[in-house]
Amino acid sequence: MRVGRGGLGYLAATFALLVVACGLLWAWGVDGRAGLAVGAAVAWIVQAPAYGALVYRLDRGLDATRVWIGGMGARLGGFAILAVASWLSALPVAPVAVSYAITMVVLLVLEAAWLARRRLASGG
Repeated sequence: MRVGRGGLGYLAATFALLVVACGLLWAWGVDGRAGLAVGAAVAWIVQAPAYGALVYRLDRGLDATRVWIGGMGARLGGFAILAVASWLSALPVAPVAVSYAITMVVLLVLEAAWLARRRLASGG
């Protein structure tokens, strides 16, 4: 799968936001920052391919319904990844899950805005 410049822009922008947010957690010495960073990082790792697959289909004018449903399922399945990661690493489950959920909501809102902006820019 190949994602164009616009798709890569979203991924780069959201990754930069993730790095800045995690850096601020460490700089401010937030309690539980490791769990918060893991939750946010897993959210981005799950979101990136789901977004890429969606953009790939949309850019080619193909039906993206199944890809969108699969992506939403993957995003929900991220909680299972976190459960295993928390268990293996002894990180507390609650901060990791909350961080994942909040990050995923932010990423989905940014995805919607990014896709809308792309559609307007293409005249669609």
